Amino acid sequence: KQGDFSEINDHDYQKMYEIEATHWWFRALHELVIGSLDKNHKDSSDILDAGCGTGRLMVQMQDLGEITGFDFRATALSYCRKRDLKNLTKVDLNKWDPTENQFEYVISLDVISDQGINDDKLILQKFHKTLKPGGKLILQVPAFPILKRNHDKACGIRKRYLRKEIKEIAKGVGFSP
Repeated sequence: KQGDFSEINDHDYQKMYEIEATHWWFRALHELVIGSLDKNHKDSSDILDAGCGTGRLMVQMQDLGEITGFDFRATALSYCRKRDLKNLTKVDLNKWDPTENQFEYVISLDVISDQGINDDKLILQKFHKTLKPGGKLILQVPAFPILKRNHDKACGIRKRYLRKEIKEIAKGVGFSP
């Protein structure tokens, strides 16, 4: 499918909703995120899933603390509700005014690289602001610009990153990778 990822249709969300629990990509990514939280999380952590999609990761993190899910697509949030998830908000991160020191963790998987994001540095600044002192950002971005293909456009990927580049952006807004 070509075009803006924000135009993903209901069938695409239905498919994602159905395969998230079994598809190797989602399983491996979610295991990495949860493994990172398990090592570092405090009891009753406040966790933001910024770009929560259909909510499978939120379900898996429920016993780790209070989970908040943001997505700018109403259809994505409707699938979160099918999973009986609460604390969901339709948010355009470009326009989001974060509350300072609100979360211990911000998880952002393939979000700042999305075609709908105007300025990745600005979004990282907002994540930094909303994290409590000592809070952690778990960030997943598409790698290696040389791998850019038509699939990126179909999936709504605006940009791919080299590790050095994303580290420099993160350090520039106050993170310590």
